Amino acid sequence: MESEMVRILVEVAQSDNPTFDDDKMVIVMEVDVPDRDTARALLERAETDERSIAHLGQTIEEGEVWISIEDGEIEDPSPCFHRADAVDALEMYLGITPVISKKALAKANVARLYRETQADNAREAREGVDAAREE
Repeated sequence: MESEMVRILVEVAQSDNPTFDDDKMVIVMEVDVPDRDTARALLERAETDERSIAHLGQTIEEGEVWISIEDGEIEDPSPCFHRADAVDALEMYLGITPVISKKALAKANVARLYRETQADNAREAREGVDAAREE
């Protein structure tokens, strides 16, 4: 049986986020890995890193970098790092070069992606309202 590629997402919190709202998380990178077991093993190793932030219900702070498997099953590990530690962690666990990580995690890039995502969401909402009116 052929295994299916799994996508790991690297997201940055755009603002303080007490409830982990997806609309306040900005996807800055996506990494394909061969299968779920490989993805889970990478994230488990990252989660045991001493720099990984243990979240026990506290507010997610702006700039925190989260690494997760795209479908977000609850039992999957989702390590989190401060922006300053994330560049090294992304290189260690996902093989992303520091130059690429720094560009992706830059505040200006995150803000730009956040604005684009919000604009796309607003456009989709307007289109949904227009489609409902036409029915």
